Amino acid sequence: MGGFCWYEGGDNESCTTVCTGRGGYNDATRTYAGSDGSVANCNAVKLAFGANTSGTSGSLPGIGCNARFDGRFRGITDTGTTDESTASTSGYNRYCACNN
Repeated sequence: MGGFCWYEGGDNESCTTVCTGRGGYNDATRTYAGSDGSVANCNAVKLAFGANTSGTSGSLPGIGCNARFDGRFRGITDTGTTDESTASTSGYNRYCACNN
């Protein structure tokens, strides 16, 4: 998606963890689908994984494009905060761009 390799992390996993063994964290996590990207790009990434794109994530600092791991609710790009490669939140999966 967008020329980047995307992965869905597990519950409470940071993109640093998700991208271990996949060439490391790629800043497209933030610039394409995260806090400096767009809701449309985040939704496109989530749709590629078969996720629902309704709902909002509220204030989940640093986790960017994300989804509730239980499938009942899907977040959109977290606004007002900056994604961090090491950020994670219990109960949420992150969508991460990795270098491979």
